[in-house]
Amino acid sequence: MNTSDDGINLIAGFEGFSPTVYSDVGHPAWGYGHDQRPGEPLPSAPITEAEGRSLLAQDVGIAENAVRANVRVVLSQHEFDACVSLAYNIGGGAFATSSVCRLLNAADTQAAADAFLLWTKSMHDGQLVENPTLARRRAAERALFLTPDATAAA
Repeated sequence: MNTSDDGINLIAGFEGFSPTVYSDVGHPAWGYGHDQRPGEPLPSAPITEAEGRSLLAQDVGIAENAVRANVRVVLSQHEFDACVSLAYNIGGGAFATSSVCRLLNAADTQAAADAFLLWTKSMHDGQLVENPTLARRRAAERALFLTPDATAAA
């Protein structure tokens, strides 16, 4: 399974596009939240949106692999998309140990959906604090996760 357009659009919408390098939690990033990888040079000029979409596709692939490697139950397209968005944002390692992944693997789908809402804090002045942007993103991911698939309704 691959991320659908709904999932890609959710990620892109929350990440936003930056043609130039910015600091993402102290790490250089550009495009749609693309974090600099070890040995990867920083772009010397602003990137185009097409270049940003290419990086987004690569990074989504990494998040998809994290979901595929750690979720042992069959997911619907919307569930997969929501999990990929979460893994994209928090990282594959954090996703693997998250309550979302654990509850999915225990076949507790509703609790897994609710567990998205636990990932709404970020560091500010050395303290974990509620982040309104993350709260909106997690609510959107949860809503996507709970969206019935068209094939299930048919």
